[in-house]
Amino acid sequence: MFTFSKRHYGLVVLILVLAYKGINLGDFCYDLVDKFIVGGIGLLFFMVTLVVTFYNLYHISLKEEFFDYFPLVFLVLFAGLFYVSFYNPEMDFYKTTTGTFQKQNATNSQLKLKLFSDNTFFMEERDGRQKCYTKGSYEKSGEALKLNFNEGNNVSRVYRINLLNGMLIGRDTLKTLE
Repeated sequence: MFTFSKRHYGLVVLILVLAYKGINLGDFCYDLVDKFIVGGIGLLFFMVTLVVTFYNLYHISLKEEFFDYFPLVFLVLFAGLFYVSFYNPEMDFYKTTTGTFQKQNATNSQLKLKLFSDNTFFMEERDGRQKCYTKGSYEKSGEALKLNFNEGNNVSRVYRINLLNGMLIGRDTLKTLE
């Protein structure tokens, strides 16, 4: 029978720290510092998992206990949480994508926009070393696309969309809503 021992607490704490750092429900940004923090947490988690696993293997060789699978379960949980929160933050299991658009600015920043069937969007802006993710709702009429942001902004962006090649064209200026 499995008993939750002291050696598992470190793994659980590191999973909770990653969940706090990686699960964002609103608008958020990642920069180089965040990557170092998460990389450090990942390295520490991997080292603690190795120590616990070798400790278990040592006690198996002494015939004192059976192999403990929970560090490996924690490792799979950590890897899944890491993938979803940092490499694929726009993953929505319950939404249907209706369109994906891109825009390359003159300042070499990139913008990717994903539209969903419930008139919401997910936008990724890359500018140098920083990635920002924004969510909100949109209104579409013909080729005009108006983005309304969630996080208390009274600002919207209006774009012209090209449905043939998936590009955002034209107006990248900010307009206040009235």
